[in-house]
Amino acid sequence: MAVRESVAILEAAFAVPLPMSASTASSECYLFANGYDCSDMIRPTQKRISTLGLRAPMAGRETIGGCPGPMAVDRDALEIFMKVALSSRPWRIDPALTAKPWTPYTFESPPKIAIQWWDGVVKPHPPMIRALQEVAEACRNAGMEVVDWDCQHLDHSKSWDLVSALYWPDGAKEVLGLIEEPGEPVLPLTKWIAQEQPGVKELTQHELWKVIICCSLI
Repeated sequence: MAVRESVAILEAAFAVPLPMSASTASSECYLFANGYDCSDMIRPTQKRISTLGLRAPMAGRETIGGCPGPMAVDRDALEIFMKVALSSRPWRIDPALTAKPWTPYTFESPPKIAIQWWDGVVKPHPPMIRALQEVAEACRNAGMEVVDWDCQHLDHSKSWDLVSALYWPDGAKEVLGLIEEPGEPVLPLTKWIAQEQPGVKELTQHELWKVIICCSLI
């Protein structure tokens, strides 16, 4: 069962439109939308919710896959969405999915939360630092253990070079073509991420394998 069918079934069951939606992202993109309206979200493990029927450029790309997840105004609705989406055993139609029903998890003790204050490459702006501090304090007040995570030694600069290549294994040819076809301008951030990164180029199959192997060795 795909995202649209899950929402439709829930709305029919409750006989009213639900304040619920879903988004598909390859990383954390739909966290931004949730941040604006203070709603809740789940980013499931990849290949849990089917993307059959969705339209997007670079369909079939496996280097960095999209991951659909629900957004709602309360956490109970998120769990209902996942139950409905997986109760129909969608892996019988979409064999790319993991064949596993929804299994809620209950913490037996307060979790340990690690906060990455910065990655050694991009320093968060002061409002982001303040937000992280507020979240850390809220976690402590809830009984969780909060620790600082020093991860600068992981070389996030190298990681970015690899992931940018995996985002655009065709050198962004398809995406740029879709932008240019109707005469739309290539905006500065799109130009920066798709045309100005040293690792972004049209890769041969062997070059792509090499980038994937490098990722597994980090």
